[in-house]
Amino acid sequence: MRLNANGRQGGGANPMRQTTQSKIEQVFHAGRISRREHLDLTSALLADGAMTDLDRYQINQIIESVQSGKLELVD
Repeated sequence: MRLNANGRQGGGANPMRQTTQSKIEQVFHAGRISRREHLDLTSALLADGAMTDLDRYQINQIIESVQSGKLELVD
């Protein structure tokens, strides 16, 4: 059994981080965000204590961009 630096079993990258980062990249690339993506990213921001500062910053940028109308919120 391999333990990572946190003493947990495993050793690969955090799948939650990969999912969050891919959603962030997709939103920035598309210039719009679905209500579901918005909910997912907001939930991740509130629930994930292990999220990186960069991910938090980027999600906050997305939320602010939706509020200011720079990103389109689509159904």
